Amino acid sequence: MKKQVLLSLLSVLLFAPLTASAEKIIFATSNWPPYSIVEADGRKTGINTEIVAELCRRLGIDAEFKTFPWKRGLVYAKQGKVDAIYAARRTKERETFLYYPSEPLLMERTVILAREGSGIRAANLDDLKGIHIRTFPII
Repeated sequence: MKKQVLLSLLSVLLFAPLTASAEKIIFATSNWPPYSIVEADGRKTGINTEIVAELCRRLGIDAEFKTFPWKRGLVYAKQGKVDAIYAARRTKERETFLYYPSEPLLMERTVILAREGSGIRAANLDDLKGIHIRTFPII
């Protein structure tokens, strides 16, 4: 898995704009725990941020992480004001200005649980319409 993630980032960096070939790559991120977190002291952590930082460290790339509201980070990536953004869901519109490697940065599994006796049964997503669902990242 580590090798796949490393190869994914390498492929992103190879197809990055020429400005990204400078000694520092600026990544846009947002505060989205537990994936990207801005600590009280301003330090950037979180699962995705730490994966990207480690890949850059291993490749000898100086990475800088700048936090923006998500929409602004996407606009900055589109305008070239940042060199890269990570964990952006793939859409047709985003494919026009972002490169998506074939390997994901992080893989998750979604599991839906219901209390015993709740009467909730779900064979497909349509069965969950109208039911309040709370999400909790389990990693």
